[in-house]
Amino acid sequence: MIQRQVFDNFLEEDYFDYLSQVVMGTWHDRAIMYQMQKTVSDSTDTEVMPPWNFMGISMIYDNDEPLHPFYKELSETFLPLFREKVYDYRAIVRIKCNFYPYTETFHKHRYHKDYTFDNIGAVFSINTCDGYTEFDDGDVVESVANRLVVFNAQDSHRSTTTTTDFGRFNINFNLL
Repeated sequence: MIQRQVFDNFLEEDYFDYLSQVVMGTWHDRAIMYQMQKTVSDSTDTEVMPPWNFMGISMIYDNDEPLHPFYKELSETFLPLFREKVYDYRAIVRIKCNFYPYTETFHKHRYHKDYTFDNIGAVFSINTCDGYTEFDDGDVVESVANRLVVFNAQDSHRSTTTTTDFGRFNINFNLL
């Protein structure tokens, strides 16, 4: 498996600006539309959750199938760079865009593991805010625009809300 790594300024500025417009904007012809998920760390969780514990998701790739036109662009630009700079993966498990909404009080979500099998996780931050990804060993990787954190997705980790922007946006990758 891979050791946890952080890459700042992962993408060239022009491409990052375009990508952030697609992920956070509504005017772009490739704009990501988000579906609300009632819980953050486990969509099968039946416990009554507080009202802040939801997120917006947009599946880009899942179950060996591209689900959004944005996948083509990621596969031609972002993923080759990932292979070159970070990890020569064998297969894509999932790619999804995440939106964690603003809350007046800062909240941490539950710890979770992305899958029950070994895989590489990567969280690519689209905007800078006070949110972050926290690992169960206490390590915190702050949400900084154009930052990529790569880790063993079997390591328990969690996300947070933000109190400094209208939302926390990232792209989540799971790879083999």
